[in-house]
Amino acid sequence: MLAPAGYMFLTSVEGQFITPWLVGKRLELNTVAVFLTVVVWGWLWGIAGALIAVPFLVVFKVVSENVEALKIFSNFLDNRGQDAVRLPEEETRAP
Repeated sequence: MLAPAGYMFLTSVEGQFITPWLVGKRLELNTVAVFLTVVVWGWLWGIAGALIAVPFLVVFKVVSENVEALKIFSNFLDNRGQDAVRLPEEETRAP
């Protein structure tokens, strides 16, 4: 029983803490967009829709970052807020 319990403990720690921490450092999403996506997909497909809503949103964000016509969606989905939509004159000004 020690081996299955150890496996369950390690996979739980990895799935609940390590992976979200690593992914969260690299990929940030707009909180409002995540909430709206979960609500809409949950309304359409129920629990299954709520579970796949965020992965679909992540895929859409990655695609919108790489397609020039979808850059406006990428800026909205980015969690950096106003820093992502800086005007050129704001970047050159000294603080």
